[in-house]
Amino acid sequence: DIHLVQGSFMKIVEVLGVQSINVAVMFSKADVVYDSALISADEIRDSIRDLGYPSQILDDTENGYSKIDLLISGMTCASCVSRIENHVSTLRGVVSCSVALTTSSAIVEFSLEMVGPRDIIERIQVKLAL
Repeated sequence: DIHLVQGSFMKIVEVLGVQSINVAVMFSKADVVYDSALISADEIRDSIRDLGYPSQILDDTENGYSKIDLLISGMTCASCVSRIENHVSTLRGVVSCSVALTTSSAIVEFSLEMVGPRDIIERIQVKLAL
C-alpha cells in the first residue's frame, strides 16, 4: 500500500538533521534533503533499513549542495516553465533549477546555508499565483 510506505518514510523526517523526504514508490526511490552537519547519508540509509526497507545511497552530494524534487501543479505551457525557472534561480543560494512541464516537476539544487526548501516552494507558489 502506497500510503503505508509513505507514512513509514515520514518517520525519517523526525530524525535530527533531516529536513524533507520525497518518496517515489513507483521508482523505489526516496530523495532526502538533510543537513550534513547533523546527520550523514549513511545514517539516513541505516534509518531507512531499520524501517525494513532495503536501501542504498544513489547520490550523496559531495559538493555541499542540497537537491529537492518538487511536483508542481498549475503549469500550462513552456512560458510557465521559463518563468518558474527564472524566478527560482534569482533566489540567493539556488545553484540550478530545472522545470519539466511534461512531468509537472522541478529539480532545484541549492545551498542549504543560504536558502531552504520552504523558500523555494514559496517562490514557486508566488510565481504561479501571478
